[in-house]
Amino acid sequence: MVIYLSPGDYHRFHSPAIHTARYRRHIAGYLSPVKPAYVANHRDVFKNNERVNIFGDWSGSERLFFFLSYVGALNVGSIKLDFDQDVLTNQMMPKHPYMFDKAYVKDQKGPLSNFLDSTTNKASCEEICFEKGQMTGRFEMGSTIVLIWESSSDTHVHVNEGEKVCLGQKLVTIKNKQ
Repeated sequence: MVIYLSPGDYHRFHSPAIHTARYRRHIAGYLSPVKPAYVANHRDVFKNNERVNIFGDWSGSERLFFFLSYVGALNVGSIKLDFDQDVLTNQMMPKHPYMFDKAYVKDQKGPLSNFLDSTTNKASCEEICFEKGQMTGRFEMGSTIVLIWESSSDTHVHVNEGEKVCLGQKLVTIKNKQ
């Protein structure tokens, strides 16, 4: 799911679900426009723009994959995370390498290492846990959030392409869960 925030939209972001963050990858990059009309005619905007990716899981003990990417945009490279003060975006001359990683879980070697390893399939006290609706950060102006999640066949998405999303709106339901 790609959520575009225009300059006139609310620029704080909130957790869309109860989930945990296990790993953060900040990738310093370009600041191309993210307006849908521009993205439709230019390849790899979300891949090349500066972004902060959060890898984790959701849905309790099942540990289904959950990924958030906060993507900077033209004149809007500033991404602030309330839970991670180490993220410094929109730097004129970023230090190399142009990728900055941080594990929120002890001994996690990469963004997917503990998730893919079935021997570490239990919750850790070091991960960062979020409640649904909890404010997690902000953009300095409009930008884009990319959500990728693993779900079962009984998942229903309540938002259609091109529809506006509002804070508190139910985006997804899983049978017998909220």
